[in-house]
Amino acid sequence: MSEERDLQNKVQRADHAQRILTDTLVQEALIGMRETVYHNIRTSHFKDVAEREDLYKMLKTVDSFERQFTDAVNGGKKARSLLKDILKLRK
Repeated sequence: MSEERDLQNKVQRADHAQRILTDTLVQEALIGMRETVYHNIRTSHFKDVAEREDLYKMLKTVDSFERQFTDAVNGGKKARSLLKDILKLRK
């Protein structure tokens, strides 16, 4: 039963993560952050390597933030599939 509860929690987390990922405000924020970083990279001074490195780190942070939600969604898909299998076995 505990395993089933864990799977249900993963499914709930996945649904929540999916709502966040598809939220218009969140999408606009992620796009805006990426656009700002890319703009700052393109307009940085040739010799300002440190600034570009910081901008690259910011871009990777945005990617990592988004990936946390994507990973939760993918984990929920697997959990949902396992729950379906469990229910089929009970029948």
